[in-house]
Amino acid sequence: MSTRTVHAGSTTRGDVGGRSVVLAYGSVAAEYEALHSRAALFDRSHRGRIRVSGERAAEMVAGLVSNDVAALAPGQGCYAAALTAKGKIVADVRVFVEESSVLVDAPARAADGWAAMVKKFVNPRVAPHADESARLRDIGIFGANSRHIVATVTGIQSPALTALAPYAHVTVEIDGARVLVASVPDLGLEGFELLVPTEAYEALWRRAVDAGATRSRRRRTSTSCTPSRTRRAATSGRRRWRGCTSAGTSTSTFAACAPPAWSHHRAGRRCTMPPAPRSATSAPRCAHPCSAASRWR
Repeated sequence: MSTRTVHAGSTTRGDVGGRSVVLAYGSVAAEYEALHSRAALFDRSHRGRIRVSGERAAEMVAGLVSNDVAALAPGQGCYAAALTAKGKIVADVRVFVEESSVLVDAPARAADGWAAMVKKFVNPRVAPHADESARLRDIGIFGANSRHIVATVTGIQSPALTALAPYAHVTVEIDGARVLVASVPDLGLEGFELLVPTEAYEALWRRAVDAGATRSRRRRTSTSCTPSRTRRAATSGRRRWRGCTSAGTSTSTFAACAPPAWSHHRAGRRCTMPPAPRSATSAPRCAHPCSAASRWR
């Protein structure tokens, strides 16, 4: 992230991957309390969004990522890694399959790399694609009361929101605007994201605040870390990680910015065991036996 920050009133902004991001709205303590006891509101519009359309859209996306997107039905989604032909990770992406298209979003730092992959490998005559980063914005609502806030904003019943699998989504119309509501487990807490047309963003943001959500700064998540090429310590078989530079803070371990539930990124499985104790120089590892066999794929 750029070291440049801009303070406007109680709002602090910074640059991530060349995109403007709100880093804080005021009291970090109040934001943390809201996240764990009520609901916190995040602007995640800095992420890059590309839509691939046509009958073969899912097939085209599946050829670029680690998960079988072609097997997903409309309304389903997944988390995946975008890979080169040699298995090098270009971006970690979230995939949302719709009736006639596939919407894929990526972190700001990886958005250009993902866009370049799509442009290079997806024939627009077979599956037209377009960058919708400017046309759509992203409102994240996370925390203990998030489902009730989202229900108030969108009109979707709370039980229906709770029943959504990770990255599953529904589309509703709010004041004439088409809004995609997705269940997103990125922070290790119950949460949802609303992908909304840019012109409807301000009204829906205010509606969420009025419903009780507290504006919050950009949170660190596991998707902010970049995994190194497959490389293991000779004795432990543990995976090494490059430093995470999320929110402008460099750290030598993945654990520093991982969510409470330790992610292994193996076919969407999530280990709920906490990280095992580590020394100041050792790489973090999960206490669960599955860590011995886990690999980023």
